Amino acid sequence: MNDFDEYIRQGEPDKKEKSIIWQTAIGLQQVDGLKPSAFLIETARENIEGKITIEEVQYRIDSYYKTKTAGTDFQSAKSVQNEVPKSNICTLEERFVLEFLNENPKATQKEIAAHIQKSERTVKTITANLQSKNLLQRINGKRNGFWKILK
Repeated sequence: MNDFDEYIRQGEPDKKEKSIIWQTAIGLQQVDGLKPSAFLIETARENIEGKITIEEVQYRIDSYYKTKTAGTDFQSAKSVQNEVPKSNICTLEERFVLEFLNENPKATQKEIAAHIQKSERTVKTITANLQSKNLLQRINGKRNGFWKILK
């Protein structure tokens, strides 16, 4: 049917599952009349083969669209993606938190949790991850402090 059938036939559980997910995603694009690019197919293969994580896939796709709207090409997007340290790649939840904190630096973890519809415990984990990636810092403590986005 498409480029990922070989992975499904191989039967490795992780590769098979990822292949089915990618087939579905690309099939949805085709239903909308979109043709998947060679860049997307290559990125999907790297994810299926375990060479890159789904977070890295997201970063590559975001980079591609940013460069595409800026009038550059796929090669520029690929070179940018390879320069980014993996430790600074954010999950979608982390991005939602950063976007919210950019607008609401004095927000509490409870307020963040309500906004992103996750538990406070999840927010604590997310903010700790962002701090370990040097993307977020808490200034002046819990009671009177605020969040500072570092990069």
